[in-house]
Amino acid sequence: CSPLRLLALALFVTLLPTAVAQEGDWFLNPANGHWYTLDHTTRTVHEARDLATSVNGHLVTINDQAEQDWIEATFAPYGIGAMWIGLNDELSDGTYVWDSGEVSAFTNWGSSQPDNGQGPATQFVRLSGPSGALAQWTWDDFSETGLPGTRALIECAVNPASGWSWPRETATGSSPHYTTLGDMDG
Repeated sequence: CSPLRLLALALFVTLLPTAVAQEGDWFLNPANGHWYTLDHTTRTVHEARDLATSVNGHLVTINDQAEQDWIEATFAPYGIGAMWIGLNDELSDGTYVWDSGEVSAFTNWGSSQPDNGQGPATQFVRLSGPSGALAQWTWDDFSETGLPGTRALIECAVNPASGWSWPRETATGSSPHYTTLGDMDG
């Protein structure tokens, strides 16, 4: 795939994310230059972190309301109930840090959150999507397994399309299919 084609595709995706949203697609946030994707498979938070690391990324860090709004506008079409974000209090209960190491004072907790609702194992944070149990697009703390349907929301500081492929199971689950932006060359 030519660099010009990738640039054109990135601009198209940025301008019309809801028109082309498919699981495994990457979206460029023009405000920070980072790329984001929503995993297509339900995962524990540890599996989600491993996947993010495998593409040289991390579970998303949400630094401000503008980034929160961009994530909502971009990923609302998926109708997902919950997505893992990179916030946790694994090391010290009540002291939340981002997997990326970034420092941000921004939070978007849902009502009565964080609540340690699953006991001491409640150390990880999910973003409640449009079909989530909490108020839409708010955060809640949860155990590492999440609920059925919790997926990874991944952020990369560099274009992940160069040389990386997304494994996808076939309808029978028997063999993977790989997709990249380069696959669009036909």
